[in-house]
Amino acid sequence: MALAVAVVLVVSPWSAPDTASAETPPILSYGLVGATPFGKAEGEPAEATLLRLARVAAARPAAPRPGGIAYVRSDTWLFTAAMDGKRRATGIRPVSSETWTAADGSGVRHDRTTPPLRVDGWLPPGGATGMVVSTTLPAGTQVQPTASQLAAAVGPGGVRTALLDGIGCVPGSSDADCLLQDIPQVHNQQVVPGVVDSEMWQMLAAEKGVVTLGAVTDRAGRPAIAITTSLELVAPVRCVLLIDPSDGALLGFEQVAMDPKAGYVLDVPAVVGFTAYLASGWATSVPS
Repeated sequence: MALAVAVVLVVSPWSAPDTASAETPPILSYGLVGATPFGKAEGEPAEATLLRLARVAAARPAAPRPGGIAYVRSDTWLFTAAMDGKRRATGIRPVSSETWTAADGSGVRHDRTTPPLRVDGWLPPGGATGMVVSTTLPAGTQVQPTASQLAAAVGPGGVRTALLDGIGCVPGSSDADCLLQDIPQVHNQQVVPGVVDSEMWQMLAAEKGVVTLGAVTDRAGRPAIAITTSLELVAPVRCVLLIDPSDGALLGFEQVAMDPKAGYVLDVPAVVGFTAYLASGWATSVPS
């Protein structure tokens, strides 16, 4: 099976019980943030950075395609809590997922727990160790628009409209925040070609309120460029895309709660979810 580096998954906030703050992963160290508290990190205009990423994405070779089954492997952590009276138990233990998806959206997902995160917030070495939990995916379950639909929509405003109309986002969010939530969902079960990534980065380059937080090392230890929304947009949860500077692929996605009203009982800012996409490519069949 031929694999290539891929992307990220979107997480939705949930209403946590009214209890004390829980432990969360450390916020990544972004190059343009430095010693500034993340809640006050303005970033810099991202247009030039995104246009550069768009150029390298457009030049990315297509993944070898021995078959028509899209394969994606990722590690994801979401904020969860278990109540025991007045106490709440939490743990920073990612779930490792592999998905195989046919063109009609049907497929299989295998989930396994992994060891806890390292102290620095990086994924532990060695991969998943838990028992495989298999889930059958019915036809039509992949996010719309698909990567192929977006490829057909390439052109002035086409991809932007397809994302906002097809996926949407939390009511009251800005267009920029919606797009940063939508883009990772396209990569969840699909192999996204460079031309589509390129079009999305060009789209974000023209979007008001999109900034870069500079260079960062992602949860898997890979160099990335961080793209997010400006503080002026006042997003309760700030979405951060992590993009590979060498080929323009989406490597990861971080969610940082910025406002207590986001629904998490935490001292903000705090990471409330992340996904690191570790591999993607084409397979010849779906496992049983």
